[in-house]
Amino acid sequence: MSGIGIDGVRQIAVTVSDLDRAVHFYADVLGMDLRFRNEKLAFFDCGTTRLLLALKGQDDADGIVLYFEVADIFTAVDTLRDSGIAIEKEPACLARMAGRAMWVSFFRDSEGALAALIAEHADDGGTDAPDAA
Repeated sequence: MSGIGIDGVRQIAVTVSDLDRAVHFYADVLGMDLRFRNEKLAFFDCGTTRLLLALKGQDDADGIVLYFEVADIFTAVDTLRDSGIAIEKEPACLARMAGRAMWVSFFRDSEGALAALIAEHADDGGTDAPDAA
């Protein structure tokens, strides 16, 4: 079995109906380290995995999305596609920081649940897909 080279679960996203209440629970009750927050999102460190709390929008589904870390998101997406998996969202750059770019792509698992691939690549500052590094 060849697979796509998953290195681990990098991020877990959870939709919430009350972000203030959820942040209080994860920060104050569980004692997790709040890394960033705005009016719709909150990120916590949980070891090597990030927890993302996302305020549920009117058209958003309830649920949890697992973000699987891969070394090369573009090769992994091609491998999924070659295996007959429909890609919900092609790789897109989420953020650029310190010469690195964070890329994400979404797909559905065998049960129809939304899942994601996430990878850091060297950032050349452009909008094209970078080489994995």
